[in-house]
Amino acid sequence: MKFTLEVDRNATTKEGFSVLRLIGDPNVRLCELDIQYSELASIPEPPAAALDLLLLAAAVYAADKVVLRESAEDCWTRQFALSLPVSTPAAWTAVQDELGSCISFLTGDRWTFDFNQRDTALVCSRSRRRTRLIPTPKPGAVSLFSGGLDSLVGVIDWLETHPGEPLLAVGHHDGQIAGPFSDQRTLLP
Repeated sequence: MKFTLEVDRNATTKEGFSVLRLIGDPNVRLCELDIQYSELASIPEPPAAALDLLLLAAAVYAADKVVLRESAEDCWTRQFALSLPVSTPAAWTAVQDELGSCISFLTGDRWTFDFNQRDTALVCSRSRRRTRLIPTPKPGAVSLFSGGLDSLVGVIDWLETHPGEPLLAVGHHDGQIAGPFSDQRTLLP
């Protein structure tokens, strides 16, 4: 199935993040993505590549939730072609095959990506919004931390082999599923 992530240049969330919509082919709005940007809003100017990665992860997650496995020919392996607006299409295009292989391996589906120039800002500055400045992390590595056993083992292995070196654990939670978020909070302070 073909998808496009649409950034609405005329609408923002209450937190100042552009409204994002996952559009299916032929031009059918499948869902609006609800990115809880408040936790990231304290970073004064997030790097453009980090925001691109946030869009990519959110779009992959949304497409995975929207398309049921029963719709696949073998009732499991789905076909996804995702077009995504990014800050530097050439940089993402250079790794699109590897990215497709990685996401395909993680989900058990077949993914291809197409990147185009994003012509609108994702974050609107809000002069009245109070922000809490936090230091920009400078970790030795970044690891997925979903709250599941596999990512926990990856984090433990890295910490044991790199004692004293900081690790940035990146997690996600679905507001409708309580388990992973509470597991993440319990396992890492």
